[in-house]
Amino acid sequence: MSTHDYVIANASGSSVRSDLNNALAAIVSNNSSSSEPSTKYAYMLWADTTNGILKIRNSANNAWVELLQLDGTLTMEDGAEALPGLAFRDDLDTGLYSPSANVIAISTGATQRLQLSSGGTVFNEGGADVDFRIEGDSEANLFYVDAGNDRVGIGSSTPARVFDATGSSNLGIALVKNTASSISNAAYTFMVDSSAHTSNMSLAGAMSVDVNGGRAFTINGSGEVGINCSNPHDFYAEKLVIEAGAEEGMTINRGANSGTNYIMFAEGTSGEARYRGWVGYTHNSTAADGVLTLAANGSTRAVLKGNGDLSISDGNLIVATNGHGIDFSASEGGTGTSSEVSLLDDYESGTWTPGLTVGTATHSGNKYIKVGKVVHFWGRLWSPSDVSSSADFTITGLPFAVAISTAAGSAFGKEVNQTGATTVYVTTSEQIQMYGHNSGNAWTRVIYTDLAADSSCEIYYCGSYYTS
Repeated sequence: MSTHDYVIANASGSSVRSDLNNALAAIVSNNSSSSEPSTKYAYMLWADTTNGILKIRNSANNAWVELLQLDGTLTMEDGAEALPGLAFRDDLDTGLYSPSANVIAISTGATQRLQLSSGGTVFNEGGADVDFRIEGDSEANLFYVDAGNDRVGIGSSTPARVFDATGSSNLGIALVKNTASSISNAAYTFMVDSSAHTSNMSLAGAMSVDVNGGRAFTINGSGEVGINCSNPHDFYAEKLVIEAGAEEGMTINRGANSGTNYIMFAEGTSGEARYRGWVGYTHNSTAADGVLTLAANGSTRAVLKGNGDLSISDGNLIVATNGHGIDFSASEGGTGTSSEVSLLDDYESGTWTPGLTVGTATHSGNKYIKVGKVVHFWGRLWSPSDVSSSADFTITGLPFAVAISTAAGSAFGKEVNQTGATTVYVTTSEQIQMYGHNSGNAWTRVIYTDLAADSSCEIYYCGSYYTS
């Protein structure tokens, strides 16, 4: 270990030789010493044994430049962004430098591009308009950062949004998968903006979309869909539930005044099973000719036209609840009238069995038709068994209660002494009597003794009455 001033003074031979040997020893040891040489020269080497560093004197001969550690470790100056500590001879503003402790950075053209530190890895720390690209095996833009537009592209060098994934794989573009055995209810959250609009994909494969702080869309783990609804499973038909306020609902927009739109009910995927029932609307350039169709068993059953006409293609119109029917109140009333009931709530037809208050008789063809509260009846009987009574001839068994005793119809017969008694009169006891005109103070009426007691006595009758 020695240093030398590298000046050989005049002296005896042995002294000169000793001085030369000392100079050579200093050279071969790179002037190794615990302190710097007393005489220094530009570009002179010094092995600083105190700090373990090999140094070289700068060109101005006024400072030392560290080259490397004496144990072989290569060190360099920290450098700067525009003048890296490790640079290229023909490109001194491009290379490696250390902006601070425990930080390594790479700069090109005097601009930092990459920074590595214990806190993380940063590309483009200075925010320069410089793109970043990772190339795949067959995709040149597998990952692309468009710095000028602050966008990221997957498979695209010109991303159209903040994140743009483009690809042609038949397996799909993206797969997001959480394999944790236990996850929170909101496994994935996508923020559309900073607060009000969010999309959450949560536990058990469920997904919900919140807009302006409220639930807009839900798909739960059973595949049930709710629009403006958080819990579609709460409802009876839960596969699609729309919660709507006043004047809200669902619209199918054809966008033209021709063609038909449907809501279909299917049982299978072939034949009529694809459309076993439906509600359809056929658009027409004349709104009154538009048609709303109701179908069942694969065929149209009812048609409502835009002009208000309703037709049943096949089958019966059944009112299943007593007291309900067709309400004509919109067209009720007339000159000098007072409406009481405008509901047509019944129609039926059938047979009824007549009887007599005295004796019996043979009968046939006794039928009725009831329309609302009006009962129409008709029939015949013959061969009364008892014609000895002076009581009024009375037929019993009318099919419905009589609301008001009144003249109701007409009758004719043979082998009856009272030929003028042709008016049928009904009583509130559901009975029929026969009356006629009389010039005196009493009605002309038929009594049992007016009848012939054989098959030649035959009476036909018909009438209508009001039932309660």
